[in-house]
Amino acid sequence: MASLERICQAVGDLVNIGRLRDDLRINPEPQISPQLFRHFFKPRHILLCETIFVRCSMHILLYSCGSIYRLISDRIKAGFKVLSPVQTDAREMQPERLKREFGFAVPFWSGGADTRSVLNFGMPVGPGLRARQ
Repeated sequence: MASLERICQAVGDLVNIGRLRDDLRINPEPQISPQLFRHFFKPRHILLCETIFVRCSMHILLYSCGSIYRLISDRIKAGFKVLSPVQTDAREMQPERLKREFGFAVPFWSGGADTRSVLNFGMPVGPGLRARQ
């Protein structure tokens, strides 16, 4: 928390978005149940967000790829203002569904691409090029 306070003091209102990373997921589902998340992690996430909001106007982007659908509403309630990325090939992470259910509360930053197979193993497709079979 002391480091976080120093960061807020140093950047003040110069930074619009700060990123925290918290990968509590695997692709089929979160690594822990929503109940365990609420017990162990959500109180600490609230503390992190409150610490930042009291000291500066920075929005907090929480990085957590994979299937995080069942944790999104708790993360919004904890104070995260931006979620990233949207891993569309993970369970329950259809962009239309996320926009419909959470788009009023948070923007989704980046994602929308299959980062596990297309970006790692795909071939460019365009004039004169063919997709990998």
